[in-house]
Amino acid sequence: MGNRTMGLFSKDCAYCGSSGADETCNGCGMAVHYECAKSKGHLQVKEEGGGLLSSSTTYYRWNCPNCGRIKEGQA
Repeated sequence: MGNRTMGLFSKDCAYCGSSGADETCNGCGMAVHYECAKSKGHLQVKEEGGGLLSSSTTYYRWNCPNCGRIKEGQA
C-alpha cells in the first residue's frame, strides 16, 4: 500500500484500511493492526515464558515505515 501519511487521530489501519488499529505512531500518526504490521515485516514479537505460577509476556517492537520511529511495548 506504500507509505501513506495518516491523520493524527485516525484509527484506520494504514495497511488494510479497516478500523480498530492496535498501534499508532507517536511521530506521524500512522495507525496499524499488529497482524498487518507483522505480515509486512515491520513488527517484531518476542514472547518470554512465565514461571510456574505466572503467564508468559509478549513484547513487541514496531518500526514505523512512514517516519522510521521505533515503538516498543507489551501486548
